[in-house]
Amino acid sequence: MDNPYAERRSVVLDGYRVRYWFYDADKQRKPLLVMLHGFRGDHHGLQLIATALRDKYHVVVPDLPGFGRSEPFPEREHSVDEYVRFTRDFITALTDGAVTPDSGTGVV
Repeated sequence: MDNPYAERRSVVLDGYRVRYWFYDADKQRKPLLVMLHGFRGDHHGLQLIATALRDKYHVVVPDLPGFGRSEPFPEREHSVDEYVRFTRDFITALTDGAVTPDSGTGVV
């Protein structure tokens, strides 16, 4: 079932497709909030919280690689280290390179 408050989007990172949901009430300038689900979960577990926060934040909820509607890592193990790497790469892609581990800017 589609969420009327979220727009489904995707990005390709290192050859695999990551699906994510973008929650936003308007086009005003707001902080970016990226929410990650837990192990064996998917974006659905954060849907109510993301919907409630969309007035104050641009909320993004990805399905982590190998979960929900995102493809698994093609040639990497599914480990904490690889999910940390994914999170950095995802945020960098999401912000068109404006937020990187070395940029001095941040994201919640």
